[in-house]
Amino acid sequence: MKPEKLQEHIYKTYYGLRNGFCVLAIAFPLLLIAIGWWNQIHLQGSMSAYYFAFAPENSTLRVFPGRAVFVGLLFMLGVTMILYKRFSWWEDWLLNIAGTAGVVAALVPMQTPDYCDNCGSNTFAYIHEIAGVVAFSCIALVALFCTNGTLIKLSDTRKRRWFWWAYKTLGILMIVAPLTAIVMTRILGISDERIFFAEAAGLWVFATFWAVRSYELHLSQYEWNALTGKS
Repeated sequence: MKPEKLQEHIYKTYYGLRNGFCVLAIAFPLLLIAIGWWNQIHLQGSMSAYYFAFAPENSTLRVFPGRAVFVGLLFMLGVTMILYKRFSWWEDWLLNIAGTAGVVAALVPMQTPDYCDNCGSNTFAYIHEIAGVVAFSCIALVALFCTNGTLIKLSDTRKRRWFWWAYKTLGILMIVAPLTAIVMTRILGISDERIFFAEAAGLWVFATFWAVRSYELHLSQYEWNALTGKS
């Protein structure tokens, strides 16, 4: 393979990975809703609840159609974030922690619902919620503090300012979304589909961050210039 082709291949791989984050995060809650509907499972009170969801709820048959989707996509997002190499030491470690937390959340389920007798132990269920908060917090920190190194490569001052504000806004929203879900659950006692959509909103903000990040790097050609020795 010629050097130019290899450079293009590497560039498209990184570009595709970021777009993959975006697509997976958007599709995640939609796939859970779809597989639930297909199996006559009503909309759950959280995304994590699909781990245990089955229908009808008084059935003695334990078949969890949403479990494979929930665990598989969360595991995929987590592992990919760990493997994806970033632009600074801090960004790399924050997303490594976020990815690890995502894998932990996939492997350690939430507390079992009341209707699901003998569905598992709740001994470590609290870890699931903590892992979710850690994952979103680390990604939020990346958006808030780890993007300036590439923003300076944008020659257009107005675009640079727009991206700066976009990252700050998305970072704050990535903190607000999971905190909103926690407040609704722990303080307000809400346990219906509103929690599901609060969690979905957090994932869609995550998706938006990666879409914006990918677009910014495309405009500045930061990666391509680094690969080809132009910067």
